Amino acid sequence: VEGDCQGYTWEWTRRAPDSASHWIIGRSMLGPARSYLSVLPTHWFYWLLKTLHIDTHWLVARGPMLLTAIIVAAPIDAIVWYMAQWLDPNLSAWALFCSLSSWFHAFTLVRTFANGQETLLISLGVALLSPELLASVSQRHFLVRSCAAFFLGGLSVAVRCTSVVAFVPMGILLALRQPSSANGLGFLFM
Repeated sequence: VEGDCQGYTWEWTRRAPDSASHWIIGRSMLGPARSYLSVLPTHWFYWLLKTLHIDTHWLVARGPMLLTAIIVAAPIDAIVWYMAQWLDPNLSAWALFCSLSSWFHAFTLVRTFANGQETLLISLGVALLSPELLASVSQRHFLVRSCAAFFLGGLSVAVRCTSVVAFVPMGILLALRQPSSANGLGFLFM
């Protein structure tokens, strides 16, 4: 029957150029709307199963969910605890308990969708920036942590472009919190 799953969905297909947008945005926006970065862990997992000759039905069906639980869900629980330490160390154990017992985390963070990876990268970026957002730290630590956080932000945008709305306000807040210097880059040499 024509029309039933005959190829890629709209996120993965190339878009046809129209005359108005082609010269404005160029060829970069003609590619797929989704990045292949989010499917790489599952691809590598299947490659490893095939290479080791352990690609059983159970591992092929449930393995990506277990992999995602290890590389996405568990680090997010640790990040929740770490960020709670900055807010109130007395309540960090409760924050971890709430994260571990959340049915929503158990349902969504183990799926192999880009949303979980985006959540991990945003959470890790915010965790790296939490000392700068909540307390004052030295300029040298600020530079290293903020570069790492915004690198993770770039990866998050590569996974799903909607995560840019989380990092732009953080960048503006951090830029406003930093003392001004004569040449604008004085904190690099402190």
